[in-house]
Amino acid sequence: LPVTFIVRGIVSQNTQKDAIAFLKKIDHASGQNYMIGGPEKVYDFECSANESTEYRPFQNSAFTYHTNFPVVNKDYSKLMVEWLKKYGGTIEETFKCQRFPSFEKRFTKETKSISIDQIKEVLSSRDNETPDVISNNDTYSSIIYKLSGTPEFIIAPGKPHEVDYITIKFE
Repeated sequence: LPVTFIVRGIVSQNTQKDAIAFLKKIDHASGQNYMIGGPEKVYDFECSANESTEYRPFQNSAFTYHTNFPVVNKDYSKLMVEWLKKYGGTIEETFKCQRFPSFEKRFTKETKSISIDQIKEVLSSRDNETPDVISNNDTYSSIIYKLSGTPEFIIAPGKPHEVDYITIKFE
């Protein structure tokens, strides 16, 4: 299924457990990462045509973070693997993302809770030596959803280190 249909299927489920079961049982058209949040825990799944694999930054963590690069799902196309061999590349180099160290230094096994301000800070950070660690030329926004009694949609309408976040509350 295309991503839009998968998202619609996930949000039409009645529980977090049902949403996860739906995500695991369907066929995926392409590699994609999905986060499913609930009252107690957030789950992250790297999905591909042949595999849906849960990602956690460390065992038993109540939170997660991710980028658009596969970390635990190893369902690579034969064509890509052959291309890497031909040109001397590796999977690790191809999918290395400098965002992970930014998350890892802020959110550790000892982290018990994470505030919205901490999330904004890491998404806006410029920790590494590259000119633009979190955003790239194609970044057009950064979005945070606060799932609570009064849900909030928090958006930076542009690169998060260049524009402020705006909060929209739902009542």
